[in-house]
Amino acid sequence: MNFLDLPRELRDNIYAYVLTSSTSLRAEKPPTNSESGLSRTRLDTAILRTSRLIHDESSEVLYKTNRFRLGNIFYTTPLDNLLKYFLCTNTYGHHVRSIHVYYLYDCLVPSDKRSDTPSGVWERIRADAQVLVSLFPNLRTLQTTWGFGYQMQYFPSCPFPKKGTKGHEEIVEETLGWLRGCVAEDGVSSPECLKLEWRFWNRAQQVDQEAFDEALELLKKEDKL
Repeated sequence: MNFLDLPRELRDNIYAYVLTSSTSLRAEKPPTNSESGLSRTRLDTAILRTSRLIHDESSEVLYKTNRFRLGNIFYTTPLDNLLKYFLCTNTYGHHVRSIHVYYLYDCLVPSDKRSDTPSGVWERIRADAQVLVSLFPNLRTLQTTWGFGYQMQYFPSCPFPKKGTKGHEEIVEETLGWLRGCVAEDGVSSPECLKLEWRFWNRAQQVDQEAFDEALELLKKEDKL
């Protein structure tokens, strides 16, 4: 029996088996050597070269079943200029379901924004999200990670007390003061986006998550947002 004689559903299952990665597929500029290219994905991409029909069918499954990470070299270059390394054309864009964008902290915050507030970060992520949604209309999951450089000097000072350095109520009050400043001085439109700041500081410092969440809830009640 010829492979193409199999039902399409069964062929799709075979494509998914050989072309679905257990981890995100990193979309980046093509490597200059074979070590850092497709060998890292551990996908059997040879099936894409079997025939035009199999290429089209399997490419659809490839884009549907995998999560693609746009990161690494994408730290400082506009996202829409780098998507050419992900899709040569937008033929399969409507099949993409999941994308993860990784941002480097010190390259992300605009020079006219305070480095200890999330408004600049949120502004950049929101703009990129609009680009991605326009290119991938069937996108179901968009994850963004606000990361940081490999060297410790990239970390700005923590804007509120570390866990265990002061009493809980005192940490809540100081954190609330910082959140009020974000809204008043840096034009943050909604306290919800301040959760981005917590996610960063949780990795860079030992921040009291309970105190942060409590302060955020108090801010919402104050501003009735």
